[in-house]
This record gives sequence, C-alpha cells and structure tokens, in this order.
Amino acid sequence: MTLGDKIRAARLEAGLTQDEMAGKLFVSRQAITKWENGKGVPDIGNLRRLARLLGVSVDYLLDDGEDAEAATRALREPIDLTSVDARRSADSGWSIKAAKKDVIVRGMWPDATIHRLVSEPILTHDEKVVDNVLGFLTPAGFGIPQILDSVRDRRDRYYLVDRGTFQLLVTVSDEFVESRRLAEHVDLRRGAHFAVGAVRLTVAAPLARA
Repeated sequence: MTLGDKIRAARLEAGLTQDEMAGKLFVSRQAITKWENGKGVPDIGNLRRLARLLGVSVDYLLDDGEDAEAATRALREPIDLTSVDARRSADSGWSIKAAKKDVIVRGMWPDATIHRLVSEPILTHDEKVVDNVLGFLTPAGFGIPQILDSVRDRRDRYYLVDRGTFQLLVTVSDEFVESRRLAEHVDLRRGAHFAVGAVRLTVAAPLARA
C-alpha cells in the first residue's frame, strides 16, 4: 500500500469524510485529496497530526512494506509541562504535574472519550515473595509497587483514549506523550483491567471534556 492508500484506508476506518478530516487538520479538502491520490505528501507536522487523528503510527504511514504491526507502534511526541496552564484538583490527586498531563491529553484528543488508567506493576514470582515478606514486616500498604514508585524520578500517567472505531493507550511522562493503537478493544467500565507488558492497567474515572 502507498502512503495515500494508507491515509485513505485509515480515514475510512475512523469514519471520517475528507471534509471532516480536513477540518480537524486545518488543511483544505483538496490537500487531503492530493495526499490520498499520491499527488502530494503531508509535511512532518501534518504526518504527526494524521497519525494521532487516525490512531496509527508515523512508521506505519511511511513504511513501504505491508507490515500491519507497524500500525500499532508507538507515536512519541515531546511536551513541555512548564508551558501548560492547569489547576490542582481531586481528579489529579492534587498534583499540579498530573493536572497538566490531563490538560495535554484532553487537548490532543478533544472529541474522544478518555479514561484515566491506574497502573500497577505485574510482579514476578520472586518479587511476590519479597512483597509478601515486606507486607508481614512493615505497615499495611507498603510493598514492591510502592518501592518502585518511590524510586522513580517521575511517575508516568496512563490514559485510554476511545475514538469509537479504535482505542489508544496513551502514556504521558514528564517529557513525552506516547500513544499506541490497541489491537483489541478494552472494556470502558470502571474497574475493568488489562495488561500491557509488565504493567496492569485498571480503568478509572473518565476525563472531563474541556
């Protein structure tokens, strides 16, 4: 598939017309037509916005091969938390940094349904043994997961972005937003959980719309 073929296929899968996509990207419908017909190529800024809007990776769009797995590769974009205006709230755990990350994610996907995700490391057998010992020797609520959090310079914040036809797992650190299209649909009910790598994620409260 060519770049144009992939843009058109992803647009149709997302349920967007050329006019709707043009409006969301702030370009003309003619530009979309040229991209899909192979008579023009979006610049890197528009490629990133396309990938985010359509829930695919830039690698997938630019890959000349038929690597379907490339569609779910992560798209990483740098952020500057110091430039974000936000206020502490109970939803952000009274953390200004978490509140800023909420604002960034909502700004990137203003029309989507977004749920916060609670993360917990999946412990190995040996780690579970140590965790049980710590639980016996120390006050309740203190164990391996808390130790892992305490030694981090930052704590990533996780979100599930639901766009109807596809879902994205979004991780926000202090420097980057990383989004990855999920291969399987995740239940949006509060308390539902799923695993990604060595992390267990639980669906929490939805993020309020701006």
